[in-house]
Amino acid sequence: MFAKSEEIKNSPEGYMRTEKWALEEEKREQEWQETYGGRIGDYICKINGLLAAGTMESRMQIKEMFRDAEFSDRYRQMDIFAELYVIMCIYEAEVQAGVAQTILEQSDTIEGLRSCFFQLRLILYRLDFDIGCGVDEELLAYLKKYKVSTVQLGIQLITAVMRPLSVSLKLEKLFDKNHMQEYLLYILEFMESHWKGNYREISKLAQMYEDSEDRAKAEYYRDKIPQFPEGLKDGKDERKICFIACVNSDAYEQELLKYLNNLIVPEGYGVEYLSIREAKSMAAGYNEGMRGSDAKYKVYLHQDAFIVNPYFIWELLDIFQEDTIGMAGMVGAPEMPENAVMWSVPRVGKLYANQFYSSRKIVFGEVEGKYREVEAVDGLLMATQYDLPWREDLFQGWDFYDVSQSREFMEHGYRVVVPDQGQPWCIHTDGFSKLKDYYKARRIFQEEYGNNR
Repeated sequence: MFAKSEEIKNSPEGYMRTEKWALEEEKREQEWQETYGGRIGDYICKINGLLAAGTMESRMQIKEMFRDAEFSDRYRQMDIFAELYVIMCIYEAEVQAGVAQTILEQSDTIEGLRSCFFQLRLILYRLDFDIGCGVDEELLAYLKKYKVSTVQLGIQLITAVMRPLSVSLKLEKLFDKNHMQEYLLYILEFMESHWKGNYREISKLAQMYEDSEDRAKAEYYRDKIPQFPEGLKDGKDERKICFIACVNSDAYEQELLKYLNNLIVPEGYGVEYLSIREAKSMAAGYNEGMRGSDAKYKVYLHQDAFIVNPYFIWELLDIFQEDTIGMAGMVGAPEMPENAVMWSVPRVGKLYANQFYSSRKIVFGEVEGKYREVEAVDGLLMATQYDLPWREDLFQGWDFYDVSQSREFMEHGYRVVVPDQGQPWCIHTDGFSKLKDYYKARRIFQEEYGNNR
């Protein structure tokens, strides 16, 4: 029934498919239950007693339990202790921050604390994915009822939320609307600490501290406001971003524009969109778009590539502060293979993808640091800060324009990169690859650029 080969069976992943591995795991679980499982109730009673005491000393004893390596190794993967560990981390951070009403004031039992903690997590889930009505009011009521500290909110944003930037932006609007200055300051500083350098956030922080007469912090944030070159240079508007798409579907274009209109545009910058209809090829269409805009920054994207990161423009400008970087993409290959087939080698980058049968987040490979230099990026989205002609003389279809343009930038002395995205910046509803003319284009690429990198 199950395919077996010596190569698979002898690999670590292959061994985990075997009956022998399952029996060994069963034995380990039985031994753990016999040795340590019976003590769980005793630990729960002990912790509940310490919580009920409610003193600094009793709480310190709980902290010491979780600091004990032996206890942690044995019980850290049990839900009740894992959740309590995070709660105690919040408590410790609150104490260090001088918070008077800590998370441990929300209940004096483990189950009570877990229930409160769980409620906030579920509210943040619904806020993240816009589920149901009245979530804003429910969150405000919860924060008021349990006197939730900004420390707790921040840690739960990190540990519980799938899309922390999206939720943070929603919280900013909610706190601003309801004049919740302490929470508003915190969420702005939270975003600045995790997604550094946003003009709008930093300017807002500087103004808020100026209004509250905190001169030191106001000056600190004023000094951090990003400065960009102004005006035109070499005939290009350095404060303009142009989005360019080859389009053959009204429905896709309308959807694409909804996502582009959702992007946060840095103050002083302009955005335009060019739709190329009836393009003879992708390279020809992109050349038409390139010549039709004086924007320094151009984003060439498929009509079915939707940008979900509202800070995309700022992230792009941040990357392009390094003038040796010519082009950036969402997915790329650090080393192109001899056969020039990008998807035949490991890649880096992330994507929300839909291929009819399923929708999922794909992590091709993590990017360490601000970006990863690559030898080619996928054509779903290619952003540039310099204009180089697309090779429509060679590629007269819909394949290899991306690998070719990556090579063109490299041969002109520019770097091509994939940024660190945290969560994917784009949804791509591309369906399945169409390879009718792919291998013909591959041969053209190899004849022009050779097999060597």
